[in-house]
Amino acid sequence: MPKVAKIRKAGDGSIAKVMLTNGQILTENQAVRKAKQGLIGNVHTVRPTNGTPFIRTNPNSSEKDNLDNKPIF
Repeated sequence: MPKVAKIRKAGDGSIAKVMLTNGQILTENQAVRKAKQGLIGNVHTVRPTNGTPFIRTNPNSSEKDNLDNKPIF
């Protein structure tokens, strides 16, 4: 199962796109849909009460694999 390898940020600092380990590039919305279907490893979706759903890495003891710490493409 592919995982998020790299990210691209929008002007406001949010994640706009992700690149998976298989080379596929997804918008944040596409990544949310795939994560809900269980098609992206090591992430889950979060839906704030007053906002748009987004993806987040599954909790663990390491910060190095958090999305904001991924390489930029």
